[in-house]
Amino acid sequence: MSQSSVEESQKHQKKTLPVWSLTPAEEKELDLRWKEQSSYLCLKFNDDLIKCFNENRALGPFVCRSVQKTLRGCLNQYRTYEFYDKIRDEMIQEKIDTLLNSED
Repeated sequence: MSQSSVEESQKHQKKTLPVWSLTPAEEKELDLRWKEQSSYLCLKFNDDLIKCFNENRALGPFVCRSVQKTLRGCLNQYRTYEFYDKIRDEMIQEKIDTLLNSED
């Protein structure tokens, strides 16, 4: 492992909340949220792809390659560890807020 990747990994670990605070069931929910949110953020490109396939029935796989590539690029933009960590941190914060509110 190179020095820069080790430093990046350490920086990445320092800015995240403790991962152990999520149960296995919550981890599954996190995975679902991650996929749903990235799909939601790329919904426009998905609609464009559906429209392209509907207009070019048999030739869709060939004609719509650029639209597919754009959709794939959008999804890849949000299916990253940084975006995953952001959603995980939101879930952990929700859990902390719920626990604090239940104590009141």
